[in-house]
Amino acid sequence: MSPRLEVDRPAAASDDDVLEPAGVSNWFPVLGLVFAVAGVGVSSILACSGSGAINCAKVTTSSQSMLIGIPVAVLGLGWFLAMAVLNLPAAWRSGSAAAAVIRLVLAVGGMGFALYLISAELLSIKAICLWCTTAHVLTFGLFVLTLAGTSRLGLTVAPRGAVR
Repeated sequence: MSPRLEVDRPAAASDDDVLEPAGVSNWFPVLGLVFAVAGVGVSSILACSGSGAINCAKVTTSSQSMLIGIPVAVLGLGWFLAMAVLNLPAAWRSGSAAAAVIRLVLAVGGMGFALYLISAELLSIKAICLWCTTAHVLTFGLFVLTLAGTSRLGLTVAPRGAVR
């Protein structure tokens, strides 16, 4: 059986896909938005510059800097833009289960991709780009915030077909 996400609600709650955001502190969306906007800035520098501000030429021109013909910096820019929208205070306060799940999936995917890129820098390219490292740190920050914030919303993983 594959797992599925469920929302723990009091018995009197309705069955629509709305989470109760009461457990989410105001700093989750604010800090998440700050990290995402900073990531947009860093990704923009990487996407618009062949060498980066701190000579990242070896990293940004390596074969690992492209994925299916798209520069990784452009993919990062898109990811940070999506995370910026999902970290708007209104998105957290909406209580939307769909927004919470999408935010969580993107955070986990972004962290996994950042780990891949770090390993490529260290093991294949044998060079570190400081702008890329900044993007990786911001990705890690968004990952931690998303996990902490999502856990406070009451999302749980339950096997498909489990009786609750």
